[in-house]
Amino acid sequence: MIRCIAIDKDEEALAELKSLIEKVPFLTLLDTFSNPLEANSLLARRSADLIFADPDMDVINGIDFIKSLNYSPLVVFITRNRDYAVEAYNAGVLDYILKPLSIERLIRAATKAYELLIPDDTRSRVSGTLTENNRYLFMKVDNRMQRFSTEEILFIEGCNDYVRIYMTGSKPALASMN
Repeated sequence: MIRCIAIDKDEEALAELKSLIEKVPFLTLLDTFSNPLEANSLLARRSADLIFADPDMDVINGIDFIKSLNYSPLVVFITRNRDYAVEAYNAGVLDYILKPLSIERLIRAATKAYELLIPDDTRSRVSGTLTENNRYLFMKVDNRMQRFSTEEILFIEGCNDYVRIYMTGSKPALASMN
């Protein structure tokens, strides 16, 4: 699990971000903050692996905030403002998402963090057949084999004897592991 926090001065945007984060099974939301100084107080006691933040904050901007931390978590900026993009890139921000935020875009950013934070040998494996340079995954859905393009898979969630496959632009598919 990746421990994360969310920071946004806009309470409505923060509530939406919280709702989307809670839908991603490998993210654990520690807390949300409308003030980065309150977030800093939590981070002094308990580190987060990933920070979702709007760089355009009142008290301190997001770039200065992440530079002020005594460790280097992964950071994803989510904002309406394009002005911080170059500075964010230079500061090593993992991703830069323009609002309005979608679940697909959040999952893509979270997956980048997952791939950096979770070693290959500890990632859960999906039983299935990969073919043609791993471009397709075949899984049993509704008692028939279905082909999934690996380029369109956002992530796969384990559910006992099943897996839920999240794809770009479509509803999740529930596949049998048997």
